[in-house]
Amino acid sequence: MSVPDYIFEDFLKVDIRELVRIAMIVVYEKPKDYPQNYIARLWDGNIPTHYAVIRNSLEDIRLAIPPMHRISRHPDDDPVIVETWI
Repeated sequence: MSVPDYIFEDFLKVDIRELVRIAMIVVYEKPKDYPQNYIARLWDGNIPTHYAVIRNSLEDIRLAIPPMHRISRHPDDDPVIVETWI
């Protein structure tokens, strides 16, 4: 049985340091589990969590992410990955 995602309004009002030890937010464009949307999923280091934010555009998803450093997609990343924030 899979654990359902916990969808936040945004990550701005959440102290993500209370949720994970090593915070990263990975932004996806239309992944299999949300094929109509952009998703920002919180990761704990190299482990994905069930904490996410859903938006209809990349611009809107970026507005839901706290001040962090953006890393562009690496050519070897899954094609649905847009960028990562650390």
